[in-house]
Amino acid sequence: HEDCKTEREQMSNMNEVEIIEPEVVNGTALMQLEKAAIDMQIATAHQYPRSMTTFKRKSVDMATLDEETAESCIYRRPVGGGKNAEGMSVRTAEIVGACYGNLRVGARIIEQTDRYVIAQGVAHDLESNFMSSCEVKECTVKADGTPYSERMSVVVAKVALSKARRDATFQVVPKALCKPIEAAVRDMLFGSGTTLDKRRERAGARIN
Repeated sequence: HEDCKTEREQMSNMNEVEIIEPEVVNGTALMQLEKAAIDMQIATAHQYPRSMTTFKRKSVDMATLDEETAESCIYRRPVGGGKNAEGMSVRTAEIVGACYGNLRVGARIIEQTDRYVIAQGVAHDLESNFMSSCEVKECTVKADGTPYSERMSVVVAKVALSKARRDATFQVVPKALCKPIEAAVRDMLFGSGTTLDKRRERAGARIN
């Protein structure tokens, strides 16, 4: 009898427990929150506009902090026919994004299969309200057609994300504004202040 009484009391207490239904935030509410956050960032950007002089000084100082950083700011890759493509690298885009100010940059994976991965990069200038997006597709199979390992596929996906951010950044930030960075980097690596032997050694290493 005591056991039955105890069980009835427990069931009675359970019936008295208030059940709180979880609150579901719909897509419209999330969009409104995101819009409010962007509007606040745009208002802040207009209140504190960027300085091109400051951008140039800070970006050049950062890119030429040391030779290792300077070397990472320029990429070089073969494109066939004995020719090479060369330009400003992902590291340069990161420096530009950090120094330009009032700039939102992001990237995400929009498609991934056993043979390729596609990343989408987005950049938004909060001052001019100019936004651009781009897509980068990277192969996830070897030259013989066999797929990469799971670990290597993750590495390739990260590469695609980095390239997508870079391309989106340079679509919003005019490359003309980035030329002083490239010029300063090249001057540090191959300028007249470097001995001929050292310049030849570095050039050979870059070609290799």
